[in-house]
Amino acid sequence: MTNRSAVLHAAATLSIEDRPVPDPGPGQVLVELQAVGICGSDVHYYQHGRIGSYVVHQPMIIGTRQPGPWSTSERVSTRACSVST
Repeated sequence: MTNRSAVLHAAATLSIEDRPVPDPGPGQVLVELQAVGICGSDVHYYQHGRIGSYVVHQPMIIGTRQPGPWSTSERVSTRACSVST
């Protein structure tokens, strides 16, 4: 299984690549994306190849992830919960 990804290599250097999808490990879930979007940070990385002191030195997958159906290696709750950040 592969995942189509927008990969930023340097400023103004972007490719669309099929990347392998890893199997979820213990305590992890795999989210099947239905769509992704590009945020302001992604645009800045594309235009300048950096944000502040973080410079793109190796390929970086960009795109804001949107959740969709998921699978897991373990049984998890299907009830909604609150997450604090």
